[in-house]
Amino acid sequence: MNTEKALKILQVSTTDRIGGAAGDCWSLHRAWLERGHDAWIATGVKSCDDPRVMLLSPEGVRPGLARRLDARSGLSAMARLQRRVGQWMGREDFAFPATAGLLQVPPERPDVVHCHNLHGGYFDLRRLPELSAERPVVLTLHDSWLLGGHCAHPLGCARWETGCGSCPDLSIYPPVLRDGTAGNARRKRDIFARSRVYVATPCAWLMERVQRSMLAPAIVESRIIPYGVSPDLFHPGDRAQAREALGIAQDARVLLFSSFMVRNNPFRDFALLRDALLELAREWTGAPLILLALGGEGAEEQVGKATIRYLPFTDDREFVAGVYRAADLYLHAALMDTFPNAVLEALASGTPVLATAAGGIAEQVRGLVVDHPDGLNDAGADAATGHLTPIGDLAAFSRGLRVLLEDGERLAQLGRNARRDALDRFAPAREADEYESWYRKILKEWRPT
Repeated sequence: MNTEKALKILQVSTTDRIGGAAGDCWSLHRAWLERGHDAWIATGVKSCDDPRVMLLSPEGVRPGLARRLDARSGLSAMARLQRRVGQWMGREDFAFPATAGLLQVPPERPDVVHCHNLHGGYFDLRRLPELSAERPVVLTLHDSWLLGGHCAHPLGCARWETGCGSCPDLSIYPPVLRDGTAGNARRKRDIFARSRVYVATPCAWLMERVQRSMLAPAIVESRIIPYGVSPDLFHPGDRAQAREALGIAQDARVLLFSSFMVRNNPFRDFALLRDALLELAREWTGAPLILLALGGEGAEEQVGKATIRYLPFTDDREFVAGVYRAADLYLHAALMDTFPNAVLEALASGTPVLATAAGGIAEQVRGLVVDHPDGLNDAGADAATGHLTPIGDLAAFSRGLRVLLEDGERLAQLGRNARRDALDRFAPAREADEYESWYRKILKEWRPT
């Protein structure tokens, strides 16, 4: 019987459930409640009816405080003008006054504040120093926004290491209108210099970046804690039934790619995937080839002998799990990524993964050696869960696709390996255990300043 004191945990997230970072926040929220902790989420966008999820807005905090916040800095004509001028100059918008009342959002004062993504137009980063002085603040980084002057992923640009400026792409999310990136980086550096935070990342790749960034001086302690994926929702199952539900021929070779804005996501490489499919289709003489593009819109598209079928974005997780079960192979062509949940969901579903080795993906997939170890792939068929290729390498991706599909028995073995590895390394209970033990250690050592 667990006799340790129940914790009061407030998580902060751009959205409550939509998106990879929010999914991690939501999974932990459910774990805390199941373990008997008091848990709440303060969010910029609420899509559920859970009363423990509250909007971080003047309307979401206590009425008296909301009026004071609005009167002080929220809705005046001067404040609106200053915001527009700042946006025109390329300044990141931190003018969200409800952040000052964050600790008063839940009915009880939290022991720990666990922040996920802080971009997305809802959180005033300038409040971080005083917030971290009042309560321990754990930051889980899901991307690189806190490390630079505006973008979530720098896509090969190294200016974040030297303070940004002369930004090569202002349109990368979150976009800015002018090149104010050097000023944005200076503001963040100043904020971090006055903060004390505990930083987690899901992979070593991102942690290595954090340790070289302007966030590093603010860190009291850091840990690498991989995401968990639900083995009860995402699991192998009746493939024939899953295909019947989608109207797919039972003898088809089914490939799957899942992404928000499939064809236009700046961090994904749909063009590479499509070209690799075309190359495979030119010489393919086997069963029909079908690519399911989950998160896309449009009519079916014929690519040589292959068919691309677009499935619209949905938050119906049971439907998504069924799509994974229908697939022979999951494809993740990325230009940049951190630790995508889609890859974990595929592995847990027993669906092998062919992916570009962007970001932390190489820490998720155990790559099958095709000819010889190549720096990305070093696992044999008894342990491999997929295959990795260099970013943007069409020849390597095409070859990997052909090699994995040409041996059905080996592909099935990779699927069994994937399920076993997901249960071992990416169990939700393991993630929750690591955070809970860390919270308790922090609370024993932490003192307000």
